[in-house]
Amino acid sequence: LGVPVYSALGNHEYWNGAPSLFFAHFPRLEGAHHYKVALGPLWLLFIDSNQDEQTASEWETQRQWLSTELASLGCAREARGAIVVDHHPPFTNSTVTHDEPQVQALLPLLAGEPRALGVWSGHVHSYERFQRGGKLLVTSGGGGGPRARLLEGPSRRHTDDLYPGPPLRPFTFVLYELTEQGLSAEVHGLEKGGHDFAVIDRFALPFPDVAHSPNACLSESRPSTGPE
Repeated sequence: LGVPVYSALGNHEYWNGAPSLFFAHFPRLEGAHHYKVALGPLWLLFIDSNQDEQTASEWETQRQWLSTELASLGCAREARGAIVVDHHPPFTNSTVTHDEPQVQALLPLLAGEPRALGVWSGHVHSYERFQRGGKLLVTSGGGGGPRARLLEGPSRRHTDDLYPGPPLRPFTFVLYELTEQGLSAEVHGLEKGGHDFAVIDRFALPFPDVAHSPNACLSESRPSTGPE
């Protein structure tokens, strides 16, 4: 149908030693583990959050790339917002997986840039939504497979999940609409054994009303890509 598909490397892509199958399905990435997609005024900054599968030098190179891209938002006239896309969520109440400190360590890179809107992640087979430091952290990993039950009551690691759903949540996907004002989102859920999706959550990510700063320009980093 000509619909472009972009993906971030997850832990399963490293099974059997190398993510060769991943890059076979996404040849336009040319082996890049981090890259940028510009969707009009929105930048999607894809990173590989598998720190344990990278050398210290590779991880630092990626961190520097992300820092440079976020810093360059201030001088990019066409950019009004950016989302970091990775596999591992910085925070989760999952009973199966845990918080990811390597991603938490990257969040300060977003803190000083109002156009850095948040982080989209997967990994946890559920849906969670947090607001931390003015950034929206969305975990959407409920597209299939065994669902992960979330911690309840006093056992929860984080009490600020903005979605007041049950500990075992429906299969989900998030549908985003890009407008002049920013992003609006609908979360569609399907109960196990069900036949119809229903909207279970809605939220918005408005673009900040800030002027670009041409004097703050940094040289654009590579690799970078855009939609066909």
